[in-house]
Amino acid sequence: AAMFLNYPISRPGFEVVTRLTNPMAVRDGMDHTQFWLVEEDLDNTYSIMQYTSGKFLQALASGSEHWQQDHVCVVRSVDMDATVTTQRWFIQRIEGSDSQVEVRLVHAE
Repeated sequence: AAMFLNYPISRPGFEVVTRLTNPMAVRDGMDHTQFWLVEEDLDNTYSIMQYTSGKFLQALASGSEHWQQDHVCVVRSVDMDATVTTQRWFIQRIEGSDSQVEVRLVHAE
């Protein structure tokens, strides 16, 4: 597990970080670490896969009193168990937004 400097609470590792697109020194100049593939699953839920790692967005709802460990979004390998919902998400439009790409992700569990 990762640790904060000057703070002894461990983190789960592979936390999700979103940031603005930055030019990269690659052939197409795109930062592919910020690309996500979205696919519809069961019951109007979606799985969200990080493009370069092939890992899926997952919520860790540990109930911890420490913010570094409670309700953290991470990327993990796919969980093939159809009953597991930790990697499923509802995608909702943001009320009042004119953007077609700005959405709210709600954990399906």
